[in-house]
Amino acid sequence: MIRKFISMTCVVLSSLSMLSLSTDANAALTWFSRANCVNNESITWESFSSHWLWTNSYHYRNGYYQHCENNVGNACTGNSWQLTWRAAAVHWNEGFSGGWYVLGYHWRWSSSTGTYLLGRTSATSCNATQW
Repeated sequence: MIRKFISMTCVVLSSLSMLSLSTDANAALTWFSRANCVNNESITWESFSSHWLWTNSYHYRNGYYQHCENNVGNACTGNSWQLTWRAAAVHWNEGFSGGWYVLGYHWRWSSSTGTYLLGRTSATSCNATQW
């Protein structure tokens, strides 16, 4: 019975990984936001490759804008481009207080296409299924 369960699990995981394959150049890049966790954050990343990335994370509490964080920690006031595998705009330990809404903007630059928006993310929860 256990062997059958393990075998079925492997088949399902293999199928899911094949479905997620894409020819899109950004297919391996992932971006998401989290709110009301330990940290409020927006993150752009890819495990095994570096890209020119810029991530801004706008934080609102109880409907009111509070501040902006970005991946280099300059409060969204300057250049934040990084050649990196992970651009994380994080406000550490902010999420404990609750009532937060996080809005993330995830940018990429490449020599062939220039600067473009990968995507916009938002969160009012930990979004545990996205990480």
